[in-house]
Amino acid sequence: MQSKNIDYLLILRGLASIGVIFGHALTYENYAFYKVLENSTSLIGKSLLSIYPMGGANFVLIFFVLSGYLMGKLFFNEKYTFDKENLLRFYKNRFFRIAPLLYFNLIICLIFFEQSNPSFLQIIGDFFFFNNITGRNINLVTWSISHEMQYYLLAPFIFLFFNNLKSSANMKLFKYGLLIFLFFISLHFTGLNYMYCFLAGFSINYFLLNKEKIDNKKLNPLLVLLITFTVSNLFFYFFYNSNNDFTARIILILFIMCLIYFLERINFKKNMENKFLQGLMFLGKISYGVYLWHYPILVVISNYLIKYISENSYGTFIQDSIIFHLMQIISTLTLTILISAVTFKYIEIKFRPTLYKGINK
Repeated sequence: MQSKNIDYLLILRGLASIGVIFGHALTYENYAFYKVLENSTSLIGKSLLSIYPMGGANFVLIFFVLSGYLMGKLFFNEKYTFDKENLLRFYKNRFFRIAPLLYFNLIICLIFFEQSNPSFLQIIGDFFFFNNITGRNINLVTWSISHEMQYYLLAPFIFLFFNNLKSSANMKLFKYGLLIFLFFISLHFTGLNYMYCFLAGFSINYFLLNKEKIDNKKLNPLLVLLITFTVSNLFFYFFYNSNNDFTARIILILFIMCLIYFLERINFKKNMENKFLQGLMFLGKISYGVYLWHYPILVVISNYLIKYISENSYGTFIQDSIIFHLMQIISTLTLTILISAVTFKYIEIKFRPTLYKGINK
């Protein structure tokens, strides 16, 4: 039997995609549970409100850091070189990784999603990856795709610039200093104001450069991943809910950078046939579809449930809120995962047949 490698970064991607669903579901108006906590005078209620998941943007930041690292890794590992043929191959592969499912999703939303009401300019922005400039009104979560594609456009040149700098101690210091400078500049640069996430991920490659893997058979990587993922996002919400968005983002990104470094630097005990880990990896494989499909599905289900519960109250607002979220999240997760699995097989894989093939070696 052919063994399967466990890709913990893929698991991280899958967890982030589920996090986005929870972030959007738990803040959906009318019966959102945070309204219960806002009226609470108890210490427990106030404490829970301080870390309540107000949205899912933090999980998108995790996607961005991962993309920054992985795109940089492709060039550091010389899967692509900086010549015309390889650049065209890189851009072609990135386009066919992102565009087919995105276009299918946008067309479906334009036809069937009642909340989709874009202007012509917004449609152009969505289909040509600059809706961070035009605005978007088809599937609201596609804002991140434009930032992703714009980073792909720049990634080879970022690598070329930093790779061509001499590797003396002073030049290494200059590289790190320049990355930090660009990191903070991009925080405030309209249009590219998420580039700092990609740069943070890209910089991990420098810390791993020429480093041999460390064997460690005792540490449980999944446990480390889950703890770091949970703690970092709780810290994010604590600062974000306190109107300290800058601190929230910086702390989250530093946590995720350390986690990626840890997962890439350590050789763990093999768990090749662990079905639970294989399931989490599959969630990572379909995470792009989960991200695209969850929002229209969530809106349709939530609006139906709001109408249903308003006509058939279960008692108090707390009871209605709990029932609402249970039905909302279970239904959204089930439908989203099913549809994402189908579109992964019949759209994503069709356009990129070698997608994730290297994992099963």
